[in-house]
Order: sequence, then structure tokens, then C-alpha cells
Amino acid sequence: MSTSSPTDDNPPPGPGPSKGDLIRRGAYKTNVAGVLTFVGLRGLEPLLQYQLLRPGGWGTALLTRLNLSAIPSSALPLATLFGTTLPLPLPNLVLVSMSAAASLKQIFWLLAIGREELGPGASAAVGIFNGAFNSLNALLFLWSATSPFSSFSTSLGLPLPAPMLAGAALFTLGIALETLPEIQRKRFKENPANKGKVCDAGVWGWVRHPNYGGYALWRTGYALAAGGLAFGLVMGVWQMWHFATDSVVFMDEYMQKRYGEQWEGHKKRVRWLLVPGIY
Repeated sequence: MSTSSPTDDNPPPGPGPSKGDLIRRGAYKTNVAGVLTFVGLRGLEPLLQYQLLRPGGWGTALLTRLNLSAIPSSALPLATLFGTTLPLPLPNLVLVSMSAAASLKQIFWLLAIGREELGPGASAAVGIFNGAFNSLNALLFLWSATSPFSSFSTSLGLPLPAPMLAGAALFTLGIALETLPEIQRKRFKENPANKGKVCDAGVWGWVRHPNYGGYALWRTGYALAAGGLAFGLVMGVWQMWHFATDSVVFMDEYMQKRYGEQWEGHKKRVRWLLVPGIY
């Protein structure tokens, strides 16, 4: 049992994770088993997406066994690099790249930014959740009934369907808007002059939970690129509802207990929760 007294850099552990938060806030230590589990599962997930999305791969085989028609590989534009045709068609490569970018971002967060303990159980939950959701995206893309390529017309002069292009743009913006605030907060907390203060640096001065907003944005972009407009809208609404009714509520309770009146003042200065000017 630790005998150190709580400080702003070592506050008493939070009440435990909520349904939407697997981290025990305030428990600042490294769990080696948790780190290895997290990095292992998140590192393997892009390989799973590759196997699902490659021509004649696991995704097409699964749809066939379910008596569902898959879009033919011949209907997909080829991906080339320096004049060499790659083993994945261009849209499939876009989705695998999204999976890899999300995995790298989350591994970067754990190893370079996050301070709280993440145990093996929570790490496994994160890995399984991401693997399941991204695999659903892959299957919706391959299934002819939901794939953006089912209604794609080359007459518009676009290299990819509009939902995929828009989704890729939202995904890129969301990854940036999740990562930048986390880096800004880390730098703020590492400055001794800011000890005991609520972070209001950079985008934290505009919105209380910018990283949650960024996460919701890239999740929506991923779904939009893979499953089209309907699935993108469903994912966006679900993510915003989830954060607004669970994660934000939990974080508000934690911040209130840790910072008290300072947090109340911060909420008065920073009105918006997830998206500046909107919510």
C-alpha cells in the first residue's frame, strides 16, 4: 500500500471506470501486462483488416458463407505505387490504412501520452472493440448491399466514391483533433507552473473534451468510408450520444472531485462540451 499523500500530480484514484471509460483516473502507474496486451492486439488488428479486405480474402469468404453477395474485385480501382500494382485495390487499401493509423495513434497515446494504469482486461476490451467495429466496417464495404461502390459512378471523375473520400477526410481530421489536444495537455501538465491547474491550453480553452470530439469524428469518418452515408450517420449519432450521456458525465464527476471550484469556473469559461459552437 502506498503511503504517499495525494497531490495534484498524484491524486487519489478515481471511483473506477464507467461504462465508457476503461481507465481508472488518477492511478498513475504502468501495468506491463496491460501495455503488452494493448500493443499486441492493436498492432495485430490492421493485419486482420488486410486479411478481410484482400481480394478473395476472409471477408468475401464469410459473406459467401452467409449467402450474401460481395462486390467483385474487378469493380475496384487498382492501387499502384511507382508503377507497381499493389496487392490491395485502392479503396481496400484506404480502409486498411485507416485501421493502421488508428492503431498507431492509440499505441502512441499509451506509450507517450497516457499516464493512468491500463490493465490487461481493459487493454483486451479495447483491442476486441476496435477489431470488431473495424471488421464490421470491412464487411459492410465488401457487401454489395451496403458498399459505397454499389452505386459508384465514374462519370463524376472521382477516383473513389464520394462517401469514401468524405470519410477519409473526416477520419484524418478526427485523428488530428484527438491527438493534438492530448499533446497540448501533456505539455501543460509537465510545466511545473501549471501544477494543480485545469488544462486550458490550446483547444482545451475552446471545448472541454476536444479529444472525445476528435474520436467521434474519426469513428464517423471510418464508418462513412466503409458503409456509406447511412452507416456513417448511425455511427456519428451513436458516438455523440455515448460521450454526452456517459463519458462526459463520468469525467465531469471526476474533475469536480479533483478541482472543485476551479472546475466550476472552467465550465463557465468553456461552454462547449465536444464541438466548439455546436455542443
